[in-house]
Amino acid sequence: MVNRQNRILILAQRLHRAIIRNYWPRHCNRFCLAFFVFTGCLLAVVPSRAQTDEIDFNKDILPILSENCFFCHGPDSEQRQSDWRLDDRKSLLAAEVIVPKDPGSSALIERITSTDPDLVMPPTSSQRRLTAEQQKLLNDWITQGARYQEHWAFVAPQRPTVPVIGDDASGASAPDTDKSTTKINPIDAFLRHKMQTVGLGPAAEAPRHTLVKRLFADLVGLPPTPEQIDTFLQDSSADAYEKLVDQLLANPHYGER
Repeated sequence: MVNRQNRILILAQRLHRAIIRNYWPRHCNRFCLAFFVFTGCLLAVVPSRAQTDEIDFNKDILPILSENCFFCHGPDSEQRQSDWRLDDRKSLLAAEVIVPKDPGSSALIERITSTDPDLVMPPTSSQRRLTAEQQKLLNDWITQGARYQEHWAFVAPQRPTVPVIGDDASGASAPDTDKSTTKINPIDAFLRHKMQTVGLGPAAEAPRHTLVKRLFADLVGLPPTPEQIDTFLQDSSADAYEKLVDQLLANPHYGER
């Protein structure tokens, strides 16, 4: 299992370097857009640090180590610069690089907070430096016991509880609150919940004639006819929008380029 995880980490690191070297310069705009959309979706459904005191290794710690440390202290033996392997908890404990629940005695904390250019990690030559927030995360993680987790690909997913949409941060009822439990998709419930935690609310629902035009443009790339608009406007059923989506997905023009 460990070897399989190591191979995945190595492949991920090499893929990351290949993307930066070959893909980024030519496709920066599209890459940036895709990256920020994907990141935004993750932030919408993942609890913020303010919502939980438990530090998650895969979510909070592994990205820091992978981005700043694994190149020289990771599973790739061709790139490793010392015997320290930050992907191997047992070896770190043996060398007291990490002392669970005692960050003050952990060499990792000493090195990442050092002001000595000959000792600080990541080294100054790497042009990387952990932020104060990242240093605190590592410190708190060690204080909590420095627990590692299996690579997320080997962890069985757990279905989260769909959050209940209540009042927003200002105290006013969120739009469509009374209908939210039956009207919105569970994914929207996670997004709405995250928005409320930062004091935001959804925009008002667009008028029906605007919705039908947007839907046609998105799915078939053609504007609706006046008859198609009237048909949608006259459909007062609760699933009128869903029915139109299904109709357009079955349209031969759907997905044309």
